[in-house]
Amino acid sequence: MIRNSGWSRPYSWQFILTCTFVIFINPTLSIFISIHINIIWLISSVLASVFQIVLFTTLVSINPIYYQKQNYKLQNKCLICTQLVTVRTQHCLYCDKCVHDFDHHCHYLNTCIGSKNYILFIIFVCTTALAAIYEFIVSIFGFLNSDLVVILASAAQIIVQLFFFIFTFQLSLMHFKLILQKETTFTFIERQERLQESGKLSKREIFAVKKCPFVNLRVAVCITRFQFKENFIKNKVEMKREEVIKSRNANLDEGVDDDEELQITPRLRQQKPLAPLTINGKINSAKLPPISIKMGI
Repeated sequence: MIRNSGWSRPYSWQFILTCTFVIFINPTLSIFISIHINIIWLISSVLASVFQIVLFTTLVSINPIYYQKQNYKLQNKCLICTQLVTVRTQHCLYCDKCVHDFDHHCHYLNTCIGSKNYILFIIFVCTTALAAIYEFIVSIFGFLNSDLVVILASAAQIIVQLFFFIFTFQLSLMHFKLILQKETTFTFIERQERLQESGKLSKREIFAVKKCPFVNLRVAVCITRFQFKENFIKNKVEMKREEVIKSRNANLDEGVDDDEELQITPRLRQQKPLAPLTINGKINSAKLPPISIKMGI
């Protein structure tokens, strides 16, 4: 099922958690604490909360799908959706659609990040880090209040904003580094995997940016998810391989030559050769090009 936006089902638990904090918990705590300080802090908290909610809902609502009618130079063919795409287009496993300038699939937004929403994604991550600093300062002033409920709310807000700041700040640094290197998250991961295969990186360091502990922690927690996606890719490739073999057998029976080349990605280049084609029980010696698929993470 193709997702039109982040609001399309199924919802990841990360997305549900993000919606709960961004739309409900964070604004409620911020406004409640600011009411007991002064009117200036209250107005600032309301404006900051509204800005974050609008930015979040806009980012989730954007559909980053790739359309053929766009004026791009089409060079490859996606083996999943069979449409002509550019070199920088990847097929997302979760959204089941091709995304131009595919960066990654964000489970916290329940959508892909590509050319249509990457800038807005960076703005959202950076402003969330800045908003976390602001809310942290507001919570410090909340401790000066004599009301026990306000003090407890301030303590809860400090914990929440500390988590938001650590997560978004390291994510901002990582993406700024990728921008300077003219890379996407997807191409960076592919490059790191090639280094890992050559023995220059350990499995624990495969996604590390200068051995950043936060990135390594995220990879360690999500290792089973990455393994599931690798198995999913292999199953998809095998299914498409069988379809292409049947199609080319039919073309050879009809005397039609099929010279179509399908572009492969580095991740899936090491595959078993196709089974030989047979015509009337005899093995055909014609060579077939390798078959693979462009897919996102």
